Amino acid sequence: MCLRVSQINGCAYGIDRHSRDVLKAGLPVEHLALVAAWPEAGSIFDEPERAALAWAEVVTRLGDRGVPDSAFEAAAAVFGEKPLADLTIAIGLMNADNRMAISFRATPMALAGGDGKAPTHHDQHGGRPCIGCSPRKSRW
Repeated sequence: MCLRVSQINGCAYGIDRHSRDVLKAGLPVEHLALVAAWPEAGSIFDEPERAALAWAEVVTRLGDRGVPDSAFEAAAAVFGEKPLADLTIAIGLMNADNRMAISFRATPMALAGGDGKAPTHHDQHGGRPCIGCSPRKSRW
């Protein structure tokens, strides 16, 4: 979910960071390569992953139209009330994190560090966890 939200927002810092998280978690490269086109990715993503990605897109692209009832009903059917609330909070925090990174020109890890070894994203803000980090991170 975090990677997809960063892609939608055009946040290079978040895309870089969460792409590394996907690979570090040991997920197949197909997950990384196809998250931007998840509706067309067939069985690469299971039902809860697809539901989380769909909900992330609707919530991130909220705009003036809000969340369609059909999108809410589909997500609620997969997650239930509490997990859906938790997912929505995580999506909101990831959107805020992206806006902070974009606004303050956060450097993607791929471009940071002159020694060929990119620092962790925590190194970029004094070793403190950022608002997008939590012990219970979503893979997306």
